[in-house]
Formats: sequence, structure tokens, C-alpha cells
Amino acid sequence: MIETDSLSDHRYIQFVIGTQPQDIIYKNTKKFVTKTVNWVKFDENISASLQSFKQKLNDITSGDQIDDFVNEFTIKLSNCCENSMKLFKNLKHLKTNKWWNETLEELRHETNRLRRKFQRCQTESRTQHIQNYLTIKNIYTKTIREQKIKSWNSFVTESTKDNPWGLVYKLSRNQLNTEKINELIDTNGDIITDSLQIATKLMDSLFPGDRPETDDDTHIRIRQQSKRLPNDDNNDLEFSTEEVTNIVDSQSPTKIPGEDGFTAVIIQRLHAKDTVFLTKLYNKCLKFSVFSKRWKSSC
Repeated sequence: MIETDSLSDHRYIQFVIGTQPQDIIYKNTKKFVTKTVNWVKFDENISASLQSFKQKLNDITSGDQIDDFVNEFTIKLSNCCENSMKLFKNLKHLKTNKWWNETLEELRHETNRLRRKFQRCQTESRTQHIQNYLTIKNIYTKTIREQKIKSWNSFVTESTKDNPWGLVYKLSRNQLNTEKINELIDTNGDIITDSLQIATKLMDSLFPGDRPETDDDTHIRIRQQSKRLPNDDNNDLEFSTEEVTNIVDSQSPTKIPGEDGFTAVIIQRLHAKDTVFLTKLYNKCLKFSVFSKRWKSSC
């Protein structure tokens, strides 16, 4: 990612195509465990820090200071979390296939190991290594096929238990409803059958362009009012505590956190200790038109 600011809330992503391979560093998502946590210890640590950080927040007089403040507070909050809760250090990216199991995982590793072994071998034993690889590969392929069939049979059994004429029957008879728009009548009464023209008409209708020549009386009045508004004045209304509380409380605790590892539960606990702190921080960002670079970063 490039550090240069963009007009969006996100950073630019730069791709470089080269002839030389580069080392790739894979990062697992950092996440604090909030199911078994010492909330008393967390509250004590964060409460002792909030007062000093609120004072620093009041002393901010420019947008450049917000990034430093957010970085400092993020480090402090991370320390409080580390002292009161555990951390998922290695999150496994499990297979989403229901038929995948540990046996297949072991066979996959063994197949790859034997393949690499015969590829690197340049001696007379290469033929034997190839045979070993083909043997385990056939077992691996056969086991996958068996697990797929077993999973499909289980799916069919469960699906037809209550209704034998349901999804499985429709799949076998090719009777699934795959409705699509075959024709469209435009404003002139003409019938359109071409898929690309239908999609274009729908896009123009649902997401019309900002064209002054198509404005009605209401749009003309709004456009004239917006031109009279000063562009250099900060006339945004501040966030209220109630607004911030509603947004914080509405966050899902199951969502994957950013690279700081803070889940919604942690932010909700922080906000519950002091509802003014986050409200002041967001209003400072609004005042100086700054969105912290730390918040733009992701894993």
C-alpha cells in the first residue's frame, strides 16, 4: 500500500510485476479472546489511562496530531488487552468443504512430500520415488472421491427426509427456477431483448447520472441551494454521544477485527467505561477532516 492520501477513506494499492521472485510474508489475523477475560483487570487498566488520554485529546489543535494520538492510544489499549485476555496467535484457515477431514489433510501433505522428493531426486532411485508418489496419489484421489460421495449421500438423505420432492428432486429433473429478465419495456414502449441493453437500461434507471438537463423542479432547487453553500467553512454538526453509542452497540461481536485485534466487544467495553472519550475523538477527526491512517490499515 502507498502512504499517499487519496480522496477515498482507503489507501492506494500498488502492484509491481517483475521477473525476480520475492519473499512473501503471510500474516495471520490477530484477535483477542473475549470469551475468557478478566474484565475487572481490563477496566482498572483502561480507566487509569482514559483520564490522561482525554486531556491529550483536548490539547489537540491540528489534524497532524490525531495520527500520533490514535497510534499511542492503540498501543495502550493493546497492552491493556494483553494483560487481561488471551490472544489467538495462529488462526487456522480451515477448509470450507464439509467432506474435508484430517485424513485427507494428512494424505495431501504426504502426496506433496513424495512429489517434491521424486522431483528433486536425480539418482537411480528416482523411478522408485515416482512409483511411491503415484501410489499415494491414487489413494489420495480415491479417498477424496469417496468422501464426496459420502457427503452427497448424507445431503440427499437429510434433504429428502421430510420432502422427497424438494431440492434434490428438482436438481435431478433440472426443474430449478432460474428466472432471469428476458425482455424489458423501455419508456417509449419498445421491447428490449438484448441482455446488454437490458442491463444498461436498468443501470441508467436505478443509478442515473448527475445530469442537470434531467432535473425536475425539486432537483433544480436543491442544486441552486448547494451552489450557495460555502465550500471552505466547517459547518458539520458534531456527533452526539447517543449517535456514537448506537453505532458502537450495533457492531457484531463475530466480525473479524483489524490488524490491532480489537473486536466489537472490546470497543463496546471501552465505550461503556467512558462514553465521552470516543465521541470527542470522532469529533476531533470531523473538525480537522482527518481519518487516521491507522484505521485505514488492514491485515
